[in-house]
Amino acid sequence: AKLLMYQNQDTRRERQQYLHRNGVSQQHAISTSGGSINNNYFLSAGFDRSLDGFVGNKSQRITLNASNEYSWFKNRLEMSTSVAYSESKVKYNYQNEFVAYPYLRFFDETGAPIPMPKDIRQLYKDTIVPKYEQLRNWDYNQWQEVHASDNTSRIIDYRASTGLKYKIAQGFTFNLLYQFN
Repeated sequence: AKLLMYQNQDTRRERQQYLHRNGVSQQHAISTSGGSINNNYFLSAGFDRSLDGFVGNKSQRITLNASNEYSWFKNRLEMSTSVAYSESKVKYNYQNEFVAYPYLRFFDETGAPIPMPKDIRQLYKDTIVPKYEQLRNWDYNQWQEVHASDNTSRIIDYRASTGLKYKIAQGFTFNLLYQFN
């Protein structure tokens, strides 16, 4: 009976069902530009989102850009300004497969997560943890770990710049640039 149970059990199928998914990437962008003889502008916004092939891993990014250029005295004097904002958020909860037994199951017949052998023998965990109430649960289940973890990193970048350009004579230009990150 136990041999028949193992015959129908495949850890690879369990991993595929509970920890893997089809990856999806989305990219959205919009921009506009325009101006007149003495003024040019550019505005853009973008949003990217990616769901990794592993459950628990995803990323998204937002970008905003604006720039403007002014010119005076038949384009001899030019001033430019620009502002940029970027925010990236990456969630990486799926780690390498710590437990790799060929007949491992994630859930029992009732749908409850089954503890997986990792680091410490399960028999020891089952005897020591109930004796001491102050101990946390030592059981490990990869599906539970992926859904309970929050390994999120967030990066925000601001950038502002301005510049002044003066054409002194043909072939000679004076540039003054400043950028704040």
